[in-house]
Amino acid sequence: MYKEYFTIMSYDDQNSLLPGSNVVYQAYTPMILDVIALQQAYGEGSGTSGSGNDTLTPGIAGYRTYFDTGGIDTVDLSEYTSGAYFNMGVTITGAAHLVGVSMSTSDAQNMIALGKDPANLRWFYGEYENATGSAAADQITGNSLDNVIEGKDGNDTLSGGSGNDSLNGGGGDDILNGQDGIDTAVYVGGRSAFTITRNTDHSFTINDNTHTEGTDTLNGIERISFSDDHLALDIGGNAGIVAKTLGAVFGKDALANKEYAGIGLKLLDGGMSYSDLMELAINTKLGADASDTEIVNLLYTNVIGAAPIASDLNYYVGLLQNGSYNETSLGILAADSTANADHINLIGLASTGLEFV
Repeated sequence: MYKEYFTIMSYDDQNSLLPGSNVVYQAYTPMILDVIALQQAYGEGSGTSGSGNDTLTPGIAGYRTYFDTGGIDTVDLSEYTSGAYFNMGVTITGAAHLVGVSMSTSDAQNMIALGKDPANLRWFYGEYENATGSAAADQITGNSLDNVIEGKDGNDTLSGGSGNDSLNGGGGDDILNGQDGIDTAVYVGGRSAFTITRNTDHSFTINDNTHTEGTDTLNGIERISFSDDHLALDIGGNAGIVAKTLGAVFGKDALANKEYAGIGLKLLDGGMSYSDLMELAINTKLGADASDTEIVNLLYTNVIGAAPIASDLNYYVGLLQNGSYNETSLGILAADSTANADHINLIGLASTGLEFV
C-alpha cells in the first residue's frame, strides 16, 4: 500500500520517467485510499462521472481515480491499444462502493509476475455497469451488477461477475466465462453461420464459419443470443426444467415451440419455482378444475407415449386421491422421470441447447 497509486500520501513516490519516453509515473488525482478516507470523513461529492448514463474513456498515462454516483455507465478501454486489464469492481473492507481497476495487460502481467509498478493505472470507485474493450487482447472481469461487456477485436477473456451478464467477444478467438447468474453470450451473426460443439468439460466451442467473430470458448454460459435465434444451454438448470415441463404437460413436440420455451425461461430466470411453473403449465393445458383422471391421462400419455392401462391409471389417480401427491408434485415426478428424459431426448438437448424467443 506504500505506493503513490494507492495514496498520494505515500512516501514511495513513483514520479519518474519511463526510460525512452515522456510518460510519467504520477498521480493526477487523489488515489483510491484517499477517496475512501475523504468520503468517510466529509461525505460524497458529485462524482467524476456524474449521475447520468455516462461513457468514460480513461487515458493511459499516470494514475487517476474516478468516482461514480449513479446512472448506467460504460468504461471505454479503447485507449489501451496493446490490450486492457479491467476488473470492474470488488467489495473491500471499509469501502462504501465497489472498487475497480484498469491498466494495460502488460502492466498487469508485470505487477503480478515481477512486482513492478504500473506505468498507468485507473481506479474506479462506484458501480460501473458496462465495459467496452480495445482492438487488442483484453482481460475484463465484471462485478456484482448485471454487466454488458464487449471485447471488440483481439483474443479477449471476458468474465462476468455475480449478476446476469451479457458478454460479446467481438472479433478474435475469445474466452467467455459467465460465472454466477444467468449469463448470455452475444453474437451479431445469424445462427446458421455458427457451429456449436459441447466439449467433455461441459464448455462449448462456438465457431463462426464466416470468420467474422472467430472461435470462442464458453464456460458457465446459460444463454446464446444470435441475430435471429436464441439458445438456452443450461439443461441441468432452468432450460432443463422448461424442457421437461413442456414434454410432460404439452408433449415432446412442444419443445419446438420457441414461444412456450421463452415464457418458461423468463419465469424461472425471474425467480419462479419449478412447482409454480408446473402448476401454471397444467392449468394452462387442462384448466384449473381438471379431474385427477384427466391429469394422470395427460402426464402418462405424454411421458410414456401411450395412454395408461386401467391398473396404472387407478394407481396414479389413487396417489392423488390419498394425498401422496398433488397435481404439481405428480407433474414434477413425471417430468423428472427417466422415461420423460428419454422421450424428449434430454441428453441431445445438452449438446444443442433449447431454442427460445
